[in-house]
Amino acid sequence: ASRLQSEVETNQARALTNAGKPFAAIRSYISALRIWPQNGRARVELAALRGRESARIPRYMRDGLVEYNRRNYDLAIQRFQDVLLVNPAHKEATEYLRLSQQKQQAVRRLLQRKND
Repeated sequence: ASRLQSEVETNQARALTNAGKPFAAIRSYISALRIWPQNGRARVELAALRGRESARIPRYMRDGLVEYNRRNYDLAIQRFQDVLLVNPAHKEATEYLRLSQQKQQAVRRLLQRKND
């Protein structure tokens, strides 16, 4: 059953890739590999997709930094998480994700105090 579910996730990932939704596809590939780590097809396709998307990381980082500087922390967090889906070891995205989450929480605390 786990092998079949992993194959279903892999097929969904391929469809998402073809639909131009690389981040959702990466999540599906990761899910397929969590369900059945021996899924070689998912592993190969995930590596290929990450390879193709890695060329776009500078643009994704720029987009994230623009949102961060505009204090749009929800969007900044999403962009930095996208970078980390493509390259989980990306240090700059990891740090800006942490900072964005901290600032988002600080803003929420301030708004909460204001409303109390």
